[in-house]
Amino acid sequence: LFVAHNICWTTLRGAGAEADDAVCPASAQLKHPHRFASKKKRPGLLPRLLEALITTRRRTKALAKAAAQRGDTNEAECLQARQLSLKLCANASYGFTGSDVSPLGGKALAESCVRWGNWYCRRARDVIEAEVEGAEVLYAQTDSLFIRLPGRSHAEAAAEGAPLAAPVMTARELFSGAEQRLVID
Repeated sequence: LFVAHNICWTTLRGAGAEADDAVCPASAQLKHPHRFASKKKRPGLLPRLLEALITTRRRTKALAKAAAQRGDTNEAECLQARQLSLKLCANASYGFTGSDVSPLGGKALAESCVRWGNWYCRRARDVIEAEVEGAEVLYAQTDSLFIRLPGRSHAEAAAEGAPLAAPVMTARELFSGAEQRLVID
């Protein structure tokens, strides 16, 4: 979400917002949504750092897989540890922007991430409940959806996961650049 909406201290707008700004969805708690300059106008430092971490992690995962396939367990383990470290650094971005004691804290950034996450989850819930017969979304917050599929076994529900995600994944207006991923557990 930081990357998709260019959320950063360097892109947060005060007065003088522009038409192509990314505007955080409003809520009862956030009456005046935060605005961020578009990536075209001003690429944010945090989104660029996160893109670099994510790109490096993907490459490192591919190298770890290749090393494992070659039978080089030492290199594979080292690369696996490295990709997990990169994942931790990327995932910590929300935490350090939302922390009162972080030297990189920025409540507007953390609030915007939560607001956009909630917005995406609620739109995804609406699409699933409208498009998938019998599906009931039990929980839709921040970055997760929990869906009940009455009358289906765990195996049947897992098999239905990808088709269940299809109507959401094809609703491109929901994601506007946010990463899409389906995890079935």
